[in-house]
Amino acid sequence: MSPHCPHCQGVVVTHDTDTLEELTFFLDLTLRSEKPIVVVGAMRYATAISANRPINLLEAVTLAADPDACGRGAMIVLSKPHRERFFKTKSNANSLDTFRHAE
Repeated sequence: MSPHCPHCQGVVVTHDTDTLEELTFFLDLTLRSEKPIVVVGAMRYATAISANRPINLLEAVTLAADPDACGRGAMIVLSKPHRERFFKTKSNANSLDTFRHAE
């Protein structure tokens, strides 16, 4: 992604949650751009009651378009935005609020 691209505010990447934090960490280390890079996943299936894919995607696009997100590197949206630049890890395969700060 070119840091000088005038046609985009940021980038949203949809991804499976199994390796979402590894991808986000990799992107944070390798891409050099002030524009937000937001990796988004969902813990509930699309057919489940209260599926969280649509709201997570909305949150990810909102975060990618937020001027305050510039310069924060790659970020995760999964049930709630993780705007902090800390290492994340998936703590539970079934929990909706699974991503925690890595220790």
